[in-house]
Amino acid sequence: MPHNSSQGPVPSTLISIASASRRGAETEGAALAASLRQRGAAATVIALSPATTAERIECDHVSNGKALALDTLRQLRTHATKADLVLAYGSSTLPACAIALVKSQTPFIYRSIGTPGDWVRSRLHQERTGLLYRRAVAAVALWPAAADSISRSFRVDRDHVHVVPNSRDPERFTPADPETQSLARARHGLPVGTPVIAYVGALAPEKRVDLAIRAIASLDGAHLVVAGDGPLRHELESLATDLRAPVTFLGSVGDITSVYAAADALLLTSSSEGMPGVLIEAGMCGLPCVATDVGAASTVVLHGETGEVVRRDAEPKALADALTTVLDRRERYGPAARLHTVNNYSSDRVVDLWIDVIKRYARPLP
Repeated sequence: MPHNSSQGPVPSTLISIASASRRGAETEGAALAASLRQRGAAATVIALSPATTAERIECDHVSNGKALALDTLRQLRTHATKADLVLAYGSSTLPACAIALVKSQTPFIYRSIGTPGDWVRSRLHQERTGLLYRRAVAAVALWPAAADSISRSFRVDRDHVHVVPNSRDPERFTPADPETQSLARARHGLPVGTPVIAYVGALAPEKRVDLAIRAIASLDGAHLVVAGDGPLRHELESLATDLRAPVTFLGSVGDITSVYAAADALLLTSSSEGMPGVLIEAGMCGLPCVATDVGAASTVVLHGETGEVVRRDAEPKALADALTTVLDRRERYGPAARLHTVNNYSSDRVVDLWIDVIKRYARPLP
């Protein structure tokens, strides 16, 4: 149910994303704009640079060059004058808004998408980033520990660092019945009668999909389905062949719900993350998850209740053992995962939180 504070008109919001490429932060920013528009708010998305990938977000981009180019900053400022608040959604949007909106009538909020302290390279870098953070009227973190890190690392008043998690629509991500699972497995060429573990995400170094393949290679009677593409695909396919690991590579999948429907559990092996949307999606689909303890993983996956959380430096054997546990307990973990994710990460609940923050810091409505 919506909070009372979310009733009434919502200030117009300009959501600035780093580029028009369909990546994690950019996708979340565009989804938030759509949710705000559903509530009757004026919400616009602009990208500071054009897409560099085939999958792009449908939005205006204010420059054909770099995010911090002078022309980009000028156009960002011009767009901001038409809004009551600018939401800088991750990455290079923080310095861009901090510079472009100097002495502007329009305030901006910075949306942090990770654990800020992990990205500090030096004391100078920390001080410079702190200056940028303090140019914003507020910051919004994904989970409480990240909010604490922002306040501690960059000397931002903790009262001006809010927590709003990522979200998903629980009506789109739903548990599959046996018939739906069978059809999904047939669609993707996956075995029937064998536990299927899903990996969903980019095939990039920080995702460490090689660990997932090695874990499956050491686990009898399970099959790994990899949904996603990236620069390491050929290398990972060769590794699976060398290890004779039962792995199916699907590449990019348009309707990712069919992958969740085909699976019995989800595996995330990343070395760094913010709040992985795949953990929320899988949980809403009633899938128990095994995840490395990175970012907000342990807040989305409750260890021993909705899945298993392993150490960031876990070896393949530890991952395989955790997978065995979640498969043995999936009748208990799965419903608990659905309940936890729907209660905490549903779109309606999270957009209410966003509206509360937007109303608090936007220019007063006329």
